[in-house]
Amino acid sequence: MRFNPGEIRLYGPRSFIGTVLADAGFARPASVQNAEKTFVTISPEEIGSADAEVIFTTVYGPAEATGKAQATELWDTLTAVRAGKVFEVSDDTWMLAIGLTGANLVLDDIERLLGP
Repeated sequence: MRFNPGEIRLYGPRSFIGTVLADAGFARPASVQNAEKTFVTISPEEIGSADAEVIFTTVYGPAEATGKAQATELWDTLTAVRAGKVFEVSDDTWMLAIGLTGANLVLDDIERLLGP
């Protein structure tokens, strides 16, 4: 989940990060699993479509971009939120470091956050 000023993006299997996460064994939320686009944009009111056992978040732009979505009651209903499995990761690494080095850095983050 990427928080941008004014929008929230969920990245699907056609994106770089979607490919890395799929190769690492993560399933995608149904809302983006078969998306034809690289990402889908959702509103804070649609945050339930991002429900998953683990959520990785990044922020592009001001940190306040996360506030509106995470301040809603809907945010607190997400499985990962209730389980304490929401992790903020580097936008530079997860969204911009497209390539082998970036993929390895993402895998390093996953291992650090979730264990082997």
